[in-house]
Amino acid sequence: MTQRPRRTLALLATAGLAVGLLSATAGTAEAGPETTDQTWQSLLPAYTPTHVHVTGTTTTSASLAWDRPVGATRFRVAWSTSSEMTDLHRQRTRDDHITLTGLQPGTSIWVRVRVLELYGLDWVGPAATPVKVTTDSEADPAPSPSGSTLFGANYTTRAGVDERVYENRAKVARIFFEQLDGVQFSRNGAVQEALGDGVKTFVISWKETDLGAIRTFLAGIPDGLTVYTSFNHEPEDDHGKPGSTEYKAWSAEYKRQWSLQSPVMRAQGMIPTNILMAWTIFPNSGRTLTEWTPPRGTVDVFAFDAYYRQGKDPSKLVDAIVAATKSVGLERTGLAETGAPANDPSRLLLTREMRASVLDAGNFDFACYWGSVGTTGYDSRMDPATVDAWFG
Repeated sequence: MTQRPRRTLALLATAGLAVGLLSATAGTAEAGPETTDQTWQSLLPAYTPTHVHVTGTTTTSASLAWDRPVGATRFRVAWSTSSEMTDLHRQRTRDDHITLTGLQPGTSIWVRVRVLELYGLDWVGPAATPVKVTTDSEADPAPSPSGSTLFGANYTTRAGVDERVYENRAKVARIFFEQLDGVQFSRNGAVQEALGDGVKTFVISWKETDLGAIRTFLAGIPDGLTVYTSFNHEPEDDHGKPGSTEYKAWSAEYKRQWSLQSPVMRAQGMIPTNILMAWTIFPNSGRTLTEWTPPRGTVDVFAFDAYYRQGKDPSKLVDAIVAATKSVGLERTGLAETGAPANDPSRLLLTREMRASVLDAGNFDFACYWGSVGTTGYDSRMDPATVDAWFG
């Protein structure tokens, strides 16, 4: 395998094809478009960087990453303020990611990447299609919810929930997926039930780590829907106890997965949403928010599963969620799951208070009632009175 590029170079030289070895200094600008030889370019499609995507922006910088072709050992990143790729700036890197700095706020640039070294040999491979990036505007405030909070509930194909009790009043549907290989969003029975109720907004989560499967799944979601996407909701108890080696390793992997999956979500127009247990906010949990906060810039909404019951003040729970969200540098939050036991005598009063507290907070994108019977027997199924209290 390692001899193939050397043989290819020899063949190209024998055929008399000119391969221009460009050596522009990093960060310098050149007049005129960068040219390529279409003859040799057409021979080497396998050596083009793939899946070039934006991983984050600030007012003066843009971060991008790409998939490294086999054998590629150095890259050249070219960018321009023109979609025609004139007046190029270039930087070299041996990494499969880069952060461009010194940019202007609220400005769009076009970025393309090519292989500059293959198996240690000088090389100028075909350039990937330019990607448009826009830096943050200094005048733009932090993202905020689009209008008032949407109230919804969980939908499922499993026993233990009767969506008919929602009376078509849910505006958002909370739906779980697991592994996504071969899964189609629109064929899911819970999705079909929600769409039949007129729902246009979804909060979904999965445990999938295969990026190809995730891309395929997201690409199959119909246009016209607003979808909040989450990797592995409630990750805190999945591996090990707080402080253990297993726990720390899972925390690191959870953050790494978010850095990989968030760009895939954004590329398909989804809203990356972290979903934790509200219990994690409190010191008695033995956890810290930083252990379960994805890298900065990877999520737009910091949501929680937060249940209330007799003896718990909904307004204080909402205040804690708002404070926790702001502590990680975000404004937008949500309730992916909430509710109270069906046998709680104060259930209706608390449900009304929870709804009012969410609305008063003003920064909840969504709030979903967990109307179901859990595997442990916890029963929070809704009845007509709870539906009235929750949906208003």
